[in-house]
Amino acid sequence: MKIKINLDFFRRHYQIACVLAALIALGCGKEEDPVNPSNRLCQGEAGFGARVVGRAEPVDVCLDDADVTTLYTVVPGRYYVTARSTQGGTTFELQMTFNESGTQASLTPTGVPSDVDTQPDAVWIYYAEIPAQGSAIESDAVTGGVFTLGFGDDTAVAGQFSSITLDMIDRATSLKVGERIISEGFFSLLTD
Repeated sequence: MKIKINLDFFRRHYQIACVLAALIALGCGKEEDPVNPSNRLCQGEAGFGARVVGRAEPVDVCLDDADVTTLYTVVPGRYYVTARSTQGGTTFELQMTFNESGTQASLTPTGVPSDVDTQPDAVWIYYAEIPAQGSAIESDAVTGGVFTLGFGDDTAVAGQFSSITLDMIDRATSLKVGERIISEGFFSLLTD
């Protein structure tokens, strides 16, 4: 009994398999790896992180837990978070105020501090850029975004936020000067 093997068939399939393996290897490069910490905001190694876009150059604000002021008041069960970072002669400041929630909660971003008193699901967000030279700008209104409180009690608080859109004004003249977007952010902080 004679068995005839068609080598052309195997060669073609071997070549196709090699091309597919090469494409898969190129497609799974280090830049595409979603679990690689160097691709994440602040490399996932901070107590507070925020990426601000809408500037000439985007800026990442990355702070250790100890460098963020996080106050908790028992009555009415409220968090006050202040993060400040100076980079390249400019101080970036972000403040957030929100109420405690016993479970994970989606909060509505607002630019009006008193909304936190009247709306339990509101989070007040304030952002400012204060250059060493030139005019300081600050947020005047929040026009969009997502804020998720993941955990919070009297000792710690954690959450994340994205697409927080802020209308900015000149601090000295109150004239509108554009907008900033906090494209992504997170916090995992112990309370003071």
